[in-house]
Amino acid sequence: MRYPNIDDFDYSELDLFADEYKAFLTPLKQQKEDEDFVTHHKTSEWKSILKKDLPDELSSIVMMVDSLVIATRLREIQIFRGFYRVSAEDKDNFVPPDIVGSSNSWLPAIEFFGEGLFFSIREEVLSEWEHLEGVGKRADEIKNRYNKSDVYIFQEFELSPRFILLHTLAHLIIRELESTAGYPAASLSERIYCSKDQKMAGVLIYTTVADIAGSLGGIIKSAEPRSFLSILEGTMKKAQWCSLDPVCSELEGQGPGWLNRAACHACSLVPEPSCDFGNVFLDRVLIKGSSILGIPSFSDFVLEVASNRKGK
Repeated sequence: MRYPNIDDFDYSELDLFADEYKAFLTPLKQQKEDEDFVTHHKTSEWKSILKKDLPDELSSIVMMVDSLVIATRLREIQIFRGFYRVSAEDKDNFVPPDIVGSSNSWLPAIEFFGEGLFFSIREEVLSEWEHLEGVGKRADEIKNRYNKSDVYIFQEFELSPRFILLHTLAHLIIRELESTAGYPAASLSERIYCSKDQKMAGVLIYTTVADIAGSLGGIIKSAEPRSFLSILEGTMKKAQWCSLDPVCSELEGQGPGWLNRAACHACSLVPEPSCDFGNVFLDRVLIKGSSILGIPSFSDFVLEVASNRKGK
């Protein structure tokens, strides 16, 4: 189904993430509720919350989010290309689906329908934050370990401070939504839109089912600005402390290839179907901060950037 203003987009076939990111940020006109992709932009309502007398911890949350979009309907097509072993050594041993006749030009696929919430982080905040020495050093440690590990991720991505921050936020939000939206965490999925060059910094949390009627609407309700503020408040608070702290926060590495830092089953890991990256590249310290490592709390940094810009 084509949208009235779809021809205004300059789509590329090779950069699906950038195209999806652009689609979420662009209001679509004359939408019908039974179309495959229906969005409602809540950014104006979200930013209007700042006009109220909020404490600093809530003001920083509102200021860090640049856009908020509810996808009341979306479609996901999963195509089965084959199997890999989860190891860099075996990544070339690709086992294709057993389709009768080697000349077949089709692959088995299944169509899902559902809902989701999308938000993006302010680029000016991220661009300053990821240049902090402590932040860069912490992320580089994980990047260097990944380059030396036998862990293989079956998609292209940019392992950077902003990616680790967005990925950790996505996991914490999934865990928060589990108790507020009425969905088990295993039914929720993440999609990380991250690129420093293309100035992408967004997260989509969604659920889909193999039913054209879609899902139950729990995420839609939770993505309304007031509800989402409560979810993000809980997310930021839970990033501060894990029941296994101080061990979790102080370990040199956790998980496969030691590719997690402050992230374990008690705080940040989610069921395997929910994560596109094998439950690695997670670190709460980049959110909660560490004075010893020279990493500020992300919430405090947002307020600092806002204060500096007001003073200019």
